Amino acid sequence: MFLLFFSYVFGVAVEVLGEAQLFVRAFVLVFCIASSFFVRINFSLRSCILLTFVLVYSSVLYSINGGIIALNFIYLAVLLFYFYSLRVGRDEFLYYALASGFLVIVLYLVYLLVSGASLEPVVIGGRTRYYFGFTNPNKVGIVSYSFIVLSTLYFFGRNNALLCFVCIPFIVVAIYSDSRAALYAMALFAGLTCVPFLTLFRRLMFLIPIIFFIGSFYIASLNENYLVNVALSNRPIDFHDFISSLGVCDFLVGSSSDGYRVDNSYILAYFAIGPVGVLLFLFLLFRASHGGFSSLEFSFMVSIMAYGLMEGLLVRVEFPVVIYFYYLIFGRDNVVSRFGVTA
Repeated sequence: MFLLFFSYVFGVAVEVLGEAQLFVRAFVLVFCIASSFFVRINFSLRSCILLTFVLVYSSVLYSINGGIIALNFIYLAVLLFYFYSLRVGRDEFLYYALASGFLVIVLYLVYLLVSGASLEPVVIGGRTRYYFGFTNPNKVGIVSYSFIVLSTLYFFGRNNALLCFVCIPFIVVAIYSDSRAALYAMALFAGLTCVPFLTLFRRLMFLIPIIFFIGSFYIASLNENYLVNVALSNRPIDFHDFISSLGVCDFLVGSSSDGYRVDNSYILAYFAIGPVGVLLFLFLLFRASHGGFSSLEFSFMVSIMAYGLMEGLLVRVEFPVVIYFYYLIFGRDNVVSRFGVTA
């Protein structure tokens, strides 16, 4: 997780790694595969069949449409199977995700001091936004959201003082970045946490991606609405440009989104893995929700899916918070933490 998050911060957010970013990701993949031969792993026939299907299916789609996001899902499937086989539990995952994340942030702060990167604000469309050395303030928002959510999931009820100490700086950073999608997702996470009775509806969680997918097409239909485009940073225009370029066949076997700016996880995911892949995801989410989520986990799941409506967050593999989202769906019912806590 450290290397993946490192590759995002230094390879995507500040663009200093260049092609080395690909080598970092390749090394992580090779490490997961190679280490499987040297550690004691536990896996079921069902999980092996599922992994094989995902790998073959995603590879076929990639060979057809060439969409690089399909490779992300192949990468994600290997990581999930690796963690699942090691029976990594909830608290263990969160602990190492936070530890590796904070280490990357420390390295980034050192980089800021050494590089002398500008921390001056930039005015965009009348909005004063701080990049904090990143190439885009929305990337600042995603990182801030990740730490706030992961810290809450791990520290809440365990060490609330430390939780506040960790979250407050990232909340301030997110506010100064003015990343509205991140701020909305944080507010939704906090709001849902305060109304735990909503977890009674967790079995209907599989409907949320369907609603957001339909909603994404509706947003695209508002491409000529000036006010909506201003409010959503021209996302309706971007969505419409990509969708209008598609043919009937693309809705069956997917299509590459390369060359388009589509800040939407649902459109990107559908045309990367096709309808069969989406149905598999919905089935796994439906099964996991029947296994039960805590109020915090439910709040997290809903907030990150809402976040995905305005960012391509859910098709990335570099964020521990995203891997955790899919891991709760994929391996929750068979995981027991090595720390002695059932996940």
